[in-house]
Amino acid sequence: MNWRKGTLQKLADPGSEFTWATHTFAGNDPLEEALTANYFEQWAGAVRPGDLILWGCNADRTGRTKAGNPVALRRALLMVTRVAGTGVTVRLLQDWGGVED
Repeated sequence: MNWRKGTLQKLADPGSEFTWATHTFAGNDPLEEALTANYFEQWAGAVRPGDLILWGCNADRTGRTKAGNPVALRRALLMVTRVAGTGVTVRLLQDWGGVED
């Protein structure tokens, strides 16, 4: 899984002290697995409650359909609801599915 951190502060108000972090994750695990308790535990030190995670997954690890076309990523928006030690809890805000859904 890969991830990248950004902030909406850069877009909303670059001069403010308000910080609102966004994280982008891409991987092969299905969304249902990302919603399980402590899936994001290795990032517990990097996320805070209220942070948003744009989740993208390609469960078909080949990256291609049987016809040879690229597989559409499933996209969803998650919010970090709790961080305690290495425990991270998230909730689903929006599931856009894939292009073919």
